Amino acid sequence: MPSPIIPNYNHHTTLCFDIDGCLSMLSQANLDLPQCYKDAILEQLKQLVFAASIENEKISHSHITLCLFTNRKDPISDVTNMQKHSTYSASSTLVELKRHMDTWLADTSLLTLDSSYHISQVFDDIKPTDLYATLVDLQSDSTSSKTPHHPYHPSQAPGSHKCDLATTILARHAHTGKNHHIYFFDDRLNPTHTEKGLDTLAGFFSQNPMTVPQNCTVHMVQLDPYIDLNAHNNYLYDFIMRNVKQKKPSINQPKLIKAFKRMLKTDFSDYQLSNPNANLDAIKAMVHSCYGANLDTHSGRERYAQQQQQQALQLIQTIQGTGTYPDHLDDKAVLWQNILMPMADCYLKYLDTPTALHEQDLGPFNAKNKRKSFPSLLEDALLEESLFSPNKKPKTTPPSPGHTATL
Repeated sequence: MPSPIIPNYNHHTTLCFDIDGCLSMLSQANLDLPQCYKDAILEQLKQLVFAASIENEKISHSHITLCLFTNRKDPISDVTNMQKHSTYSASSTLVELKRHMDTWLADTSLLTLDSSYHISQVFDDIKPTDLYATLVDLQSDSTSSKTPHHPYHPSQAPGSHKCDLATTILARHAHTGKNHHIYFFDDRLNPTHTEKGLDTLAGFFSQNPMTVPQNCTVHMVQLDPYIDLNAHNNYLYDFIMRNVKQKKPSINQPKLIKAFKRMLKTDFSDYQLSNPNANLDAIKAMVHSCYGANLDTHSGRERYAQQQQQQALQLIQTIQGTGTYPDHLDDKAVLWQNILMPMADCYLKYLDTPTALHEQDLGPFNAKNKRKSFPSLLEDALLEESLFSPNKKPKTTPPSPGHTATL
């Protein structure tokens, strides 16, 4: 069968996913939530992003790209987090999502995958053992004990808040001649998340839309399945305390909890549901009381899956870009000098005063700004070799360890 002919769409959708605590929760490797829940929340994602493009339950006439939006920015960090969280690799998690999304598409749609690490997007000649944090520090011109790390080091706000990741993704879309909808999915966009930063990044883009290319619309989306998992567990524990413990003291509470978690991992298999025992009866009563769902029927299990997902997936903010990015961003040295470092500077200024920046502070993102050089926190170094100087031509060599003068 010949491949479908894909039109040259004017609109393109990019879905960018965090991994740990976010997309990994919906992976088969994660056993904390049943597959019926994962399928239901992915269906909700489909409706959130593609509702206008769905015809006969299939996404039509759409070009979609999946990519990473994770602090697993290099292979070593990826392996470390795999072992720490018992997950698949970042790329494998994204591949698994692609296989699922392939079933959503009509023949008129195209789904592509970019699972490259951030380190390879901003540095050349990468070795498998290279750490992104080490390479960015080698680019820093600061040796002061007060600022021991590069702004994009994971210990610094722009790096921790994924300003570098988001900016690199936006830069790739800035000069395509097409309009782009870019969705950033992250559990840290949950306003109540204990680890802050992504809400700050969303506020930065919202108050400074000039930092987003004018052909891009950014959608910041909370994807935090832990919200539903915790609510789910709280409902069931409350039921235990109110009913099982009080009315049926013969039921062993720890065994009941263990039995329920085992049921989750098997996705309430028909075999498990057909084995009568006191714990199973209690589990069925718990689910019916908390969710109004009958686990003995397929429709009841579907209802349970839908009832579980209450708050995990939420659109937090939409930002229409108004900025103009410099060109030649396929050159990584130009990307660093013209975009990544000025963006870090803007972000640090925003953290000092979280309001809209003045137009003159927005440097290369401001088409109205006639200044050729950009005032930076690293101003002395930048002015020596500034790519914005009218008397300088852009360098063509990518940044390499030890080259510090221009960053």
